[in-house]
Amino acid sequence: MYWALFICLLAAALLAYGRKRDDRGLYALPFLLLSLALCLRFGQGTDYSNYHFLYEHPAGHGEKGYSWLTQTCRELGLTFPQFIILFSIPMCVFTHRALMKYSHCRPLSLLLLFPTIYLTYYFSGIRQGFVIAAFLGILLPLLEQKKTLLYLGVCILLASIHTVALALIPLVFIVRFKIQHLLVLAGIGLIFGVITLVFPFGLSIINSLADALGIEREFEQSSIYWLAFAERIVTCAIVIVIYSCKDTPEDMCRPANFAADVLFLKVYLFGFFVFMLLSANAMLSSRFCIVFKCVEPILLSSIVHKRLRMRHAVMAMLIALCFLMTWKNINSYIKQGRYSPGINALNYPYVSVFNKKDILKYRRYPMEFL
Repeated sequence: MYWALFICLLAAALLAYGRKRDDRGLYALPFLLLSLALCLRFGQGTDYSNYHFLYEHPAGHGEKGYSWLTQTCRELGLTFPQFIILFSIPMCVFTHRALMKYSHCRPLSLLLLFPTIYLTYYFSGIRQGFVIAAFLGILLPLLEQKKTLLYLGVCILLASIHTVALALIPLVFIVRFKIQHLLVLAGIGLIFGVITLVFPFGLSIINSLADALGIEREFEQSSIYWLAFAERIVTCAIVIVIYSCKDTPEDMCRPANFAADVLFLKVYLFGFFVFMLLSANAMLSSRFCIVFKCVEPILLSSIVHKRLRMRHAVMAMLIALCFLMTWKNINSYIKQGRYSPGINALNYPYVSVFNKKDILKYRRYPMEFL
């Protein structure tokens, strides 16, 4: 199921790659399939079962907005899968709005969103996924339009769903920086990130910060996601190379909304800087930095308009990264979800609300929730 989705997304991205015509037709079907898979899922990912347990046995939650939503849905008699459908629909709408407004190649952006944003945060993270989707569809347009007070108000409202939304507040200041200054900042972050990987004192600093925030250290030094770390550096380098290239002559006069790329690049470089500062702690870096990385698929989609000598090679590298990250992430879901022996990245099963009892074939799940 997951690899069928991947192939569908890949086919659409390759067909749309380099096309100058409207790509909405190639984008519609993959987006619809992804949206249905998101809304109708059951027991998918690492955190789904934890959210299900907390929904059925509420014990109070730090984020009051999310607690109020779940309490209201329970009082209305909604089951957790029904709540997931209602919670997922706005995520689909927000993502669609962002891609329609900003992406240079929507099928390609959708493919790039799939391995981490969709599979990890939309399918499993739920609350964090909602914040990411709202950032794409609501906050970025507000930031672009310089509606600062409304932007801050929405950030605070989203923080009642997940406190990671508070990490978005500094962007009202960051967007005023020049690209050159943020490139320097990203370089400083990279140096610090390498130092924390090599020298023990760097790791101790990050773990002290994690302890202060009440975040799990998760396997100490061995928890560093080397592939994710390398992927972040490679994709950041590709983004910078693509941004520095000129547009093709026929694309010099493009719609005005493409000027948003400068804004997105500022957001992205700041996110890279923060990720590198926190990279010694996988939990800390993933929790606070993924909201900035979500603009990456939009930035990378501009490759279709660039005069880049090795454009085809870069496109092939992006596809390879998508494959590797999908493989890596699915393997982590299997390990963390304690799936049955024999389940691997190739046959990782998709379970929907229509066959939810099948989840017991693959992993443990409370019978009372089926």
